[in-house]
Amino acid sequence: MTDLGFSIHTGQQDGKGDGTYMSFIHRYMSFISVAGSLRNLTQLLGLLPETEDIRIFRKKGKAMLTQRQNFTSPQKDIFHHLLAEDSESGTKFTQKELNSNAQLVIIAGTDTTVSVVIQTVKKLANSPEIYRRLQNEVDELYNRGQSITIETVRNLEYLNGVVNEALRLYAPTPSGTYATTYPQGLDVDGVHIPGNVQVDIPFLALMRDERYFVRGDEFIPERWTSERPELLKDKRAFIPFGYGVHACVGKTLALHELRLVLSLIAHNFNLRIGPSHEEDLYNSQWRDHAVLQVGRLWMSFEPRSPSRDG
Repeated sequence: MTDLGFSIHTGQQDGKGDGTYMSFIHRYMSFISVAGSLRNLTQLLGLLPETEDIRIFRKKGKAMLTQRQNFTSPQKDIFHHLLAEDSESGTKFTQKELNSNAQLVIIAGTDTTVSVVIQTVKKLANSPEIYRRLQNEVDELYNRGQSITIETVRNLEYLNGVVNEALRLYAPTPSGTYATTYPQGLDVDGVHIPGNVQVDIPFLALMRDERYFVRGDEFIPERWTSERPELLKDKRAFIPFGYGVHACVGKTLALHELRLVLSLIAHNFNLRIGPSHEEDLYNSQWRDHAVLQVGRLWMSFEPRSPSRDG
């Protein structure tokens, strides 16, 4: 995300970056998730001393923003647009607004996609029939003389079924997002909710609800294909990226990432849960800190033979 957001390469994917980077993000989010859930607490935070983790994380964000402001990137990264004037009003973001957006860019696209990939890979390793079918669909691209790109995998039906089912069951923001009711309030299923009240429907509960998804706790990619449409009762309940004007701005990017990563894994590797994996420990480390943090997963990625035998 630092490359996409700031055109700055931190070496995280090469294994050469700062190893404390992700731990700072996790500790920062553990605090923010609590603060954001308590009404009016955020109004008091400015009066309280910052914790060391928050101070370090904000310092990293500011340093990255300052570095980006001091050079012109050859690529149109996210801050290419955020640093520019609005074409209609001629206004620009303030430095305070830019600092806030810098922190958001670092967090929003990092743990979210990672948590979905981790849980999906684990599920595929335990679902050999589903995984083999995904492998066959991706392999067919190469049989037609194509390779894995954003465009070639965009419309793979079974792959999209796997991605949608992963997002439904493993939403990266399990608690969803808050909204405030209209001043006049509203009535929901015979219950009146007063005006100016924060309300929330957890995505984790909504997208497993049997009223909308038959066998809602099961991983069934076919519900999103032409094979088992009867398992999808009401698609409106599928909102892993939120909805309306406040829906996730990175939705398209996240879908591209998930399709590409899962396609590349399926084409190149067979999967097994690693011998060192501890399921109880994995489950106990699961945390909902606004953005989901999953436990430590040990996996075995076994290169497939040239014949692509399973």
